[in-house]
Amino acid sequence: MKIKQTFLTISRILVIGCVIASVMSSCAMFKKTESIDLKSEARTTDQLIDDSQLERSIEKTLKNTSEKFDQSNISVLSSNGWILLVGEVPEASMILQAETITNEVPGVVAVHNYIKVDENRTLLESAHDNWIKLKVRNHLGIDPKFPSQKITVHTEKGIVYLMGQISSEHVSKADANAREVKGVQDVIKVFEVIE
Repeated sequence: MKIKQTFLTISRILVIGCVIASVMSSCAMFKKTESIDLKSEARTTDQLIDDSQLERSIEKTLKNTSEKFDQSNISVLSSNGWILLVGEVPEASMILQAETITNEVPGVVAVHNYIKVDENRTLLESAHDNWIKLKVRNHLGIDPKFPSQKITVHTEKGIVYLMGQISSEHVSKADANAREVKGVQDVIKVFEVIE
């Protein structure tokens, strides 16, 4: 009986720790839930740095454009100048405005705009999205021959966004693997296909 109680106590502590870690990672963001993590032979350190600087430049430009952008939840992700905009804004006019502003930033190759008019995510939604993102990343990494390290996973209100550089043969497998994860509402693919 005592062993069972100890086990239950440890289990509860581990679950609480996971929830706290997930929430804290959500709280630590500025309109951004994940950095590019495409560390592979296909991307150099310089490319990773360029993408990180481009993300920050776009975030800063949007923030300085209007206080409404500063109060919105917009995630900016970059892969070789391909930009993914995801999140929520209070007004429909801000969606096109964010895309226009982003296109004007030097270094932007293409913009994929998935911003919606909606309320910002709650902490609980952020924690749930982080949990889904973790499960998708793990599911993509099951096959050691699959280039999961070349794929950035971002989740927003249950919708999974897959981004990066992979071959055409891996695009459908990435999509299918992500859709198998419980809690995934939809999968949006923003890949730069390389052969």
